[in-house]
Amino acid sequence: MQKVIIVANADYMSSQDGVFGKKPLGNEVDKFDVVIRMNRYVTDGHEEHIGSKTDLWCLNRKILLQEENLYYGYYDENWEKYKLQSPSLKKCVMMTYCFEKDEADELRKEDIVVKNNIEVANTYKVINELKDRWRDFSGNDNFKKPATGIMAILHYLNSYNKIYTHNFDWGKTSHYWGVVNAADRPNRHHSWDFEEKVVNDLISEGKVTDAIVSGVDQ
Repeated sequence: MQKVIIVANADYMSSQDGVFGKKPLGNEVDKFDVVIRMNRYVTDGHEEHIGSKTDLWCLNRKILLQEENLYYGYYDENWEKYKLQSPSLKKCVMMTYCFEKDEADELRKEDIVVKNNIEVANTYKVINELKDRWRDFSGNDNFKKPATGIMAILHYLNSYNKIYTHNFDWGKTSHYWGVVNAADRPNRHHSWDFEEKVVNDLISEGKVTDAIVSGVDQ
């Protein structure tokens, strides 16, 4: 069975719980069979902590499709660079919310998706399961669009028995490469406490493992 790790973009050097910085796991990350990174990730200069290998690049729909987005065009500007940095990079996956049953099929018709053979993750089932969890958690229907990280974890659990995670902190810090603009700060439109609880429940069930807590070797 392949070992899979999803690496998030939290500030690994921030002080949390009185501890400054997280244990560097770059070498261990690069030993995984499948390394998944997200959105505007950066490996150059950060290899000691988060590794350099990338097999799958999960990118949200706003960056890919919305011309008004600050980072529209990021895929075209960075695909070849990411490939040079990690020759194991196989594909870009649009990791996004699918509230309608045929939404993924419609997204697959977008020009940039067709032109570049971008995979579109069908998250319709995942979204509906999350919405049910949200009602149990909050007692209301004010479900917010989930972050790329939680979507990736839940989506790939459909393909792998266990997912390892690294450098997630559920909206507690900005991106590890520094704050260039507001997009590098935690998005207030996500329900971070809820998403953290969902993953903690999956950890308790043995489906998700935090790489730092586990020491990676399990």
